[in-house]
Amino acid sequence: MEQHLFPAFGNIPISTLRAPTILPALREIEAKGNHETAKRQRQYCEAVFTFAISTGIAERNVGADLRGALAPEALAPCRATNRPAIIDPKGVAQLLRAIDGYQVASKPQDIPSRVPIPPDKSERKLRTP
Repeated sequence: MEQHLFPAFGNIPISTLRAPTILPALREIEAKGNHETAKRQRQYCEAVFTFAISTGIAERNVGADLRGALAPEALAPCRATNRPAIIDPKGVAQLLRAIDGYQVASKPQDIPSRVPIPPDKSERKLRTP
């Protein structure tokens, strides 16, 4: 909100804010192609106005009035991206054989630890002052 909305109307008292004041700032965000950001900024406005109503500062939720004002692209869900998959049974068998035959370069116990392990309590020497 500080980056996008406060420069546009951050110095105006919340009780005097109306939808026509907020909408140009949201449209400016949309014009940059940041539809999800515009949608979230509208949601933040709605939450702020909800708080203002509950505390007696504002009388109506202007953020809720802007629900249908954003472009449909801003409300569209994210598109799924297809990923490659092995759908051929022979390809699956080949993958399983490759996994089974994979040779690990070193065993986990051969890899030096970056964090030293303290000795057991029985191995510690008692310090005497």
